[in-house]
Amino acid sequence: MAICCYGSEAVIISICEDTTLDQIFKEIVERWRHLSSTMIEIKFYIPNKSRMLVTLMSDKDVHNMHQIHVNLNAAVIEMVVTHSPSLIEAADVVINTSGSSHGAEISWRSKNISKSSSSNFVQVVEETRAAIE
Repeated sequence: MAICCYGSEAVIISICEDTTLDQIFKEIVERWRHLSSTMIEIKFYIPNKSRMLVTLMSDKDVHNMHQIHVNLNAAVIEMVVTHSPSLIEAADVVINTSGSSHGAEISWRSKNISKSSSSNFVQVVEETRAAIE
C-alpha cells in the first residue's frame, strides 16, 4: 500500500510486487484529472533514510521500491507526485492585435525554466491568461 501525495491532497494506491510504472501513472492521472503522465514525476521516500527521495523511472524502479519496503518491514510506501522539472517549459506569448480581423493573434515561443524557478511557470501562465482576457 502507498500513500501518494500531490500538493495538499493524498490518495491511497495499492502497490504489489508486479505493479508497473504505467499502472501507477494511470491511477494518479485518474485521481487528479488535470495531470498527465508526461508532466509529472513520481518519487518515493526510502524508509529510515531521513527523507531521501528516489524518482521512479521504470518498472524495475517500482519493483525495487516494493522490495526495499518489504525488506525493511515498512508497512506504507510514501510517494510524492511532482511536476517534472525537465519538462516544465514556459511560453513567451506574443499577442498581436493589429492587422487581424479575428481578434488577437497569439504565437508561442518555447522558453526553458531552470529547476529552481519552476514557480515562474505559474506566474507566466497567470500573466498569459490576464493578457488574453
